[in-house]
Amino acid sequence: MVCFRAAESFNQPLNFDTQNVTDMDAMFEWAESFNSPINFSDTSKVSSMRQMFTSATSFNQPLNFDTQNVESMHMMFGSATSFNQPVNFNTSNVRDMYSMFGGATSFNQPINFNTPKLYNVANMFAGATSFNQPINFNTSSLQYIAEMFKNATSFNSPVNISDTSRVNYFSSMFEGATSFNQPINFNTSNATNFGNMFKNATSFNQDISNLDFSVALKRGQYDDGMGDFASNSGLSIKNYDKILKNWHDAVKNDPSITFHHKPSSAGLKYCAATAEHDFLVGLGWTFNDTRDCGIAPQDINLSSNTIDENTPPNTKVADIAMPSDPNDTPGDINTASLTCATPGADDNAFTITNNKLYLKNPADYEAKNSYSICIRATDEYGNFLDKNFTININNNNELPVVTSTPITTATQGSPYSYTITASDPENAPLTFTASPSNPSWLHFNPSTHVVSGTPSQADAGKTFQVSFTISDGTNTIEHKYNITVRGNGNNQGGNNNQGGGNNQGGGNNGGHNGNQGGGNSGSAGGRGGSNVVNNYTHYHTHITNQNTRNSSNGSGGGSVTDSNPARSDSNNGSNVNDSNSDSSSNKDSNKSLTDKTISSSSHRGNNSSNCQCPVAGSSKKEKKSFFDMTIGELWWFWILIILILIGIIAYLVLRNRDRENEFKEKRVGF
Repeated sequence: MVCFRAAESFNQPLNFDTQNVTDMDAMFEWAESFNSPINFSDTSKVSSMRQMFTSATSFNQPLNFDTQNVESMHMMFGSATSFNQPVNFNTSNVRDMYSMFGGATSFNQPINFNTPKLYNVANMFAGATSFNQPINFNTSSLQYIAEMFKNATSFNSPVNISDTSRVNYFSSMFEGATSFNQPINFNTSNATNFGNMFKNATSFNQDISNLDFSVALKRGQYDDGMGDFASNSGLSIKNYDKILKNWHDAVKNDPSITFHHKPSSAGLKYCAATAEHDFLVGLGWTFNDTRDCGIAPQDINLSSNTIDENTPPNTKVADIAMPSDPNDTPGDINTASLTCATPGADDNAFTITNNKLYLKNPADYEAKNSYSICIRATDEYGNFLDKNFTININNNNELPVVTSTPITTATQGSPYSYTITASDPENAPLTFTASPSNPSWLHFNPSTHVVSGTPSQADAGKTFQVSFTISDGTNTIEHKYNITVRGNGNNQGGNNNQGGGNNQGGGNNGGHNGNQGGGNSGSAGGRGGSNVVNNYTHYHTHITNQNTRNSSNGSGGGSVTDSNPARSDSNNGSNVNDSNSDSSSNKDSNKSLTDKTISSSSHRGNNSSNCQCPVAGSSKKEKKSFFDMTIGELWWFWILIILILIGIIAYLVLRNRDRENEFKEKRVGF
């Protein structure tokens, strides 16, 4: 169908019934003014849309075509310089997309084509200077791919074509694609021509030594399939070296390859593949490339040669700069390492990663204030330069360090003492100061650094936080710890009893009447007292010891303790009877006594009273009632309860057994 071909002025909307149309070839070719909506009723029978909008330079309308049966889209939008609409076409039957967007300088839409039958994509985006979309073609039928992205100056997206094993011509595929620099993973086992494939692709610099050139090299006698393969491309010396080695190995391993190829390689440089290059030249190959192994890096510079002490492990010391020869190829890579011919004395203290110098472990200025290292800069061709450096350590004023261990407990009524010791890494003099919040019983000597004091009864059971500052003149630290005060293990009060005094009776001087000794009055206002009689072995029947108590403002009785060793002529006893005391207690502790009765009298002022006490050892224990006994004293009761329970259980078991037997007998009789 050729309806509006070359209708240079036509520009009207179209509403056609196209249900029986099978061919729309060149329908708007060269319709330079046409840019109106197209509403076709049905395009499901159309099989060809070749050159449909070729050179329709104004057209840019959405398209909703049913393309399920279309087989050819050859040059469909070729040179349609304004077209940039989505192309969501069903391309499952399309075989030919030759130059489909060739010269469509505005087009840059995603390509999501299903292409199982596609065999020709030559020139598909040639000259499509705006196009830059990923390509994902699933095809095993592809044969023609030449010039696919030729002069597509913006294109730099991945090219994923599932199978290129049947492709013969890769010539000029990326020629002039000045932005392209993507990895290439093509199967080129049947490729016969690579001419100009990357010519003038000035950004391209990938390792393509994996390409199979064997068939193209053999066919050289008919067609120089290597001509200008990558001339004036962006290939680095390293990547071009790899290609030379690929060609060398292919020719050396296959003597049938005898054609004198002319890959030219203008603008490219080689170095490591010098031997391979010379071998090919010896076979008659023609190159326009240049050998360039450069020279060693010209210098090594560190961004810093100092580092503070006590920095964390693996702290960066400096960035390493290695200026190259100004005439070297741009992009030459220099690598720093600690591999000098004569290593530095302290190389092992450092590491280099990505041309950055790191210190492995924290430095200590007092131990070592500088390090000697040697750094080697190596270029990609093996040229190198060694240079020595000194890394200096900055001395930081470090904090004082407490070296003593605090004493954290004290005892009521006992002296406490702890000496603080500290050191300074720089050996600076230290000043010690106690916190004003420390407890009042604790004292500090700033000269001797001794902490001392005696906690009182009121401090027992308490924990005190104490604090001291230690300064080297610049840095100050705090030495803080707790002191817990313990009791002294005795009961509180008079002679182990609060409220009473201690009265030691007079000694024994032999005499039948004993010794009258003075007492020690109980504390004023004390309430309650205790009498303790300690009796040892005696031989006399009756001995009376009179003790006189003088009370001073005391309303409560005191405590009398008589403690005497065994004697043949004396026995000590005490008996306190205070008519004004609020409460009193008598405790008798007796050892073997032959005395039957011991009596004593106590006088207070003009008042006196007598108390007859039973002879120690002759008194009977007071019986406790059942309810006053402890659980331990009732052991016999608990055993009795257990025996009763066992008896009850046994009775119930036997009774139940008798009933079962009786029941069985009745059933048998029945």
